Amino acid sequence: MDGRDYHFVSEDAFQKNIRDGKFLEWARVHDSFYGTLQEPLMEHLRQGLDVVLDVDPHGALSIKEKFADCVGVYICPPTWESLEDRLRSRAQDDELSISKRLANARKEMGYLSHYDYLVVNKVFRESLENLSAILRAEHSRVKRLSHELTYLEIMEEEKA
Repeated sequence: MDGRDYHFVSEDAFQKNIRDGKFLEWARVHDSFYGTLQEPLMEHLRQGLDVVLDVDPHGALSIKEKFADCVGVYICPPTWESLEDRLRSRAQDDELSISKRLANARKEMGYLSHYDYLVVNKVFRESLENLSAILRAEHSRVKRLSHELTYLEIMEEEKA
């Protein structure tokens, strides 16, 4: 849905954004262009918000180069058959598109070692809970807790 899932623009507008360097990452996938605009993402980060992106492995690697502390979560279906069933049940793609998506999914699995976590999306509710657990764990990482550590140091000094 435009404005919620994606922001659709013409191919000319997309190409202009590429030329103007407005994308954090972009790619042509399944015969369509996809990209992540840099400025909205940076604004969310300045506000201290978590940003979740749905990108292919090349996009994930590109982002990891620019943001070394980003967290990569690879989400996959429990079986190849379930992926094919999901693609068909959406009724959005023709046979050729489904074949391309399945072939690309197999290639993308080769990038699994570049990710920090794997979530197998068998039951949606459980997968969502797993993603939430990853977020909670990442929020507790010591390297992300500089303000809390300062607080703890002050508390220790007051005890002494």
